Amino acid sequence: MRKRNARRIASLAAAVVTSALALGWSGGTHAQAGRLFLAVPVESNIAIVTYNGSRSNTWLDEALTVPGTESRSQTGSVLYSRIMDVFGRTGGPGISIPYSGILTTDQSTGQVVQDSNGFGDPSLTFDVNFFGAPAMTAEQFRSFVPVTYSGLHLTLGTPWGSYDPNSRTNIGSNRWSFKALINYSITSDGGETWLDFYPSVRIFGDNDEYLVTQRLSQRPILGLEAHYSATIAPRTWWSIGLIASAGGAIEIDDAETAVSQETLRFALGAGFPAWPGGTGILAWNRTIARTDGAARSNNFMVQFIHKF
Repeated sequence: MRKRNARRIASLAAAVVTSALALGWSGGTHAQAGRLFLAVPVESNIAIVTYNGSRSNTWLDEALTVPGTESRSQTGSVLYSRIMDVFGRTGGPGISIPYSGILTTDQSTGQVVQDSNGFGDPSLTFDVNFFGAPAMTAEQFRSFVPVTYSGLHLTLGTPWGSYDPNSRTNIGSNRWSFKALINYSITSDGGETWLDFYPSVRIFGDNDEYLVTQRLSQRPILGLEAHYSATIAPRTWWSIGLIASAGGAIEIDDAETAVSQETLRFALGAGFPAWPGGTGILAWNRTIARTDGAARSNNFMVQFIHKF
């Protein structure tokens, strides 16, 4: 039984290097589903292709809210990760490059205020396991039985995406950002069920070209996700969860324009076999509670992960 479970999880193993996410790319805000950080053998390569569709009152980066607007965006991203031995633990670096389109309308007038396409902000990732996923060769991994594990996942967001300083909403954020996320993933049955917790913090640099001459600053955002997932068929699982965030007050030229943003989202996810060495993931989340001025969003994601 244990060997059968190990083979099942091995075929589902997507990457220790997923981050936003992980989800390929999700504006650097949320992981969105369970089972996103699973061990794979060292000396492996991971390629992740992701589609994200979103409807919100934000920029493409959902940390940046714009009250009175509605944005519809679509993003395709490609992420590459290299899995290696990091001081005896599984880990490694990665890079994600998104391409996006965004259409923003003023809700009071119905006027289109932004309609553009371009590359989003590339991000660099680095991930390392704390416990539960030691560095293993492919041969050792075949007999590995999943256990409770935890890891650190770092994402550096760059300011290199498409940016129009005259627009109220944008594809690129024109600022640096840094996110640290810890996964604590619990299983007591060899990987048949998981309870995943993802606490995180995201900090931001300034955008010195907001509406051409203004400086946009933002306070850190704290996040916490909890997802439960269960295997329902060979190489197939579903998940349900909640995504909470707080903080992120926005200042324009040192004057606060948006107070701390508290949000709660409901999330569903599913994983399934796509091809030999490949896994597919579907995820959806929607805001169910928020403070005035906070992000309101409805997101859908399709992701394919290939290990080679």
